[in-house]
Amino acid sequence: MLNILIAEDEQVIADSYKLFLESRKHKVIVCYDGEQCLKTFDEHANRVTKSSSGQSSTTRREDSMTVSPFDLIILDYRMPKKNGVEVAQSILSRVPNQRILLASAYSHELTGSKLNPNVELLHKPFEFDVFVGIVEQGSPAFGSNKTLKHSAISASKATDLTSMNVPDGGFMHKGDISDIFRF
Repeated sequence: MLNILIAEDEQVIADSYKLFLESRKHKVIVCYDGEQCLKTFDEHANRVTKSSSGQSSTTRREDSMTVSPFDLIILDYRMPKKNGVEVAQSILSRVPNQRILLASAYSHELTGSKLNPNVELLHKPFEFDVFVGIVEQGSPAFGSNKTLKHSAISASKATDLTSMNVPDGGFMHKGDISDIFRF
C-alpha cells in the first residue's frame, strides 16, 4: 500500500485516479489546485514530524524536513493557483528525495526544462495499466525505477534513453526531458 497525494484540477480525472488507486489498496488524498496540494502536504508533513520527533511541528524548520508523509505525489502540470512544476519545486526544496509523477497533456511546454531526477513525466492521455505500472513499479514497495525504465525502453524498442521514441501514454523520462519528446 502506498500513501499518494494527487493534485488534479479536473475533478473527473482526479476522482478516476482516486477510485482506481484505492481499488488497488492505496491510500489516496486528492487536491484540486496547486496551493491546496502544498497545504495538504504541509499538514501531513507536520503530523509526521510531530509524531516522529515528539516536538511541536511549529518548532521545526521547514527546510530541514527529509521525510515525506507520501510515497508518491501525482501532479497535473496546468492547475489553478500553482502549476505542477511550481508545486514540485516547493516540495522538493523540503524533501529532495520525494518521488513525484507529473502527468500532463502539455508536456511540449516542458521542452528544454530540467526536472529533478525524482520527477517522472507521464504524457496524458495514458492507459491505466501504464499508469499503475509507473505508480507501483517505481516504488520500492513494488520494484525499482530501474525496472520501470527497463520496461519502458523494452516496450518502445529503444536502446538509448536520451533518444527514446516514446509512444503516447508511455513513461517518458526522469531528469532532462528535452531529448525525448515527439513533435
